Amino acid sequence: MSTEAVKDTINDVFLYLWEKRKSLDHVNNPHNYILTFFHRSVLKKLQQPDVLLDETDENTVLIYEAFTEPSFEENLLEKENNESLSRIVNRHLNFLPRQQREIMYQKFFLGLSYAEIAKANKLSVNTVYNTVYSAIQKLRASIPVRVIASLISACTAFFIFFS
Repeated sequence: MSTEAVKDTINDVFLYLWEKRKSLDHVNNPHNYILTFFHRSVLKKLQQPDVLLDETDENTVLIYEAFTEPSFEENLLEKENNESLSRIVNRHLNFLPRQQREIMYQKFFLGLSYAEIAKANKLSVNTVYNTVYSAIQKLRASIPVRVIASLISACTAFFIFFS
């Protein structure tokens, strides 16, 4: 997209917001509203045949793909789903023995390495490996398969969107 087309799009967005400022009281999250409106405006411009693309700009496709992000509603649903899954996992973590629960917390919530966990708990690194493995096996056995599938899909989606 040419710089002139981008400038025109930004100008159109601000003009629209200025004209509709009195009727936008229902907007709870103005930052997301403005970004979403801008993204959609850019996508509309890109779909118009009369919009000139910079021939020197090799990143046009990347820019176009960058604007195809999940909507606010999709992000909200994903957040609620993650919170629900987190509650389920936390509930099942509470059924683990104290040492396993503490090591799992240190490994996955604090992000400590196996060596750091071993040093903090005065254990060998192999004991930490075995404890984590054993705790994961217990969690697999206690958490329903559908929840595990949801966890895997949520982690995959997180990885795809944020990497």
